[in-house]
Amino acid sequence: MNNFTKKHLECAALWPNCWNTIMDIINEKLQWETDNLYKKLNGKLDRLQMQLYTPTPKRQQTASFPRTITT
Repeated sequence: MNNFTKKHLECAALWPNCWNTIMDIINEKLQWETDNLYKKLNGKLDRLQMQLYTPTPKRQQTASFPRTITT
């Protein structure tokens, strides 16, 4: 719990009639933080999936010669 939420809980203890308003503010703040976190994580996941499914260039083909066996 961050400092912002702690302050709101302290205010709720002092002013019990305002608890619903304070609780709504806390929920909105937590939802905003969660949304931002998931946006960042989804961006990282999208980049990883693009790297995984993007075909990598194949190695250049080198000319192969038949094996010479000397006896």
